[in-house]
Amino acid sequence: KLQAETEAKSLPSIDEAAHPSAQALATVFALGFEGETKEALSKIGYMTGRFVYILDAADDLEDDVKKGAFNPFKGEDVSSPESRKNFAEKVRGMLNLTQSNALESLDTLEVKRFYDIMDNILLEGLSNCAEKVLAKFGEKTEKSKRFALGAELIKSMEDELDPVSASCLGYCSFKRQGNLLCIVTADSIAYEMLNNRALLDKA
Repeated sequence: KLQAETEAKSLPSIDEAAHPSAQALATVFALGFEGETKEALSKIGYMTGRFVYILDAADDLEDDVKKGAFNPFKGEDVSSPESRKNFAEKVRGMLNLTQSNALESLDTLEVKRFYDIMDNILLEGLSNCAEKVLAKFGEKTEKSKRFALGAELIKSMEDELDPVSASCLGYCSFKRQGNLLCIVTADSIAYEMLNNRALLDKA
């Protein structure tokens, strides 16, 4: 009901449009838990729901425009190769932030049951889905190459990077089992950083 009411508005923002679905999944994820665990699972659910909503809206954009159906991205120009690429980059930025927030919450969980499965879904699963959708708009990022280069960069600069700088640059890093890994969602910025180290001086 809330989703329908939100979409009935003339021009809801992407945040407004995604909120009902995200909140519903947040509630489901947190069922049966209390305290900090409930809070973390709720945020993971919220961010997962938001991610799925944004990606689905991007995937359905052109069909929705043809049908005259609601889509929060309906005002976006995807009429030329350049505009399609710009749209894909915009969506990627939204997905990057959303996925990073979900993974941050996952790492705060004290209960590690099914951790590896959740980690794989949030990291690889969501990323792979995003790549398939964004490829429709000509956004091909050589994910595996960029992931490797990004991980190499962060590992080489481990002592120089702090969480604030990492956040400002738009990517996150996590230490898992003694290894520093660059999140797949940050592949674009990490790749560019390899070619332009000057970005670090601006963080």
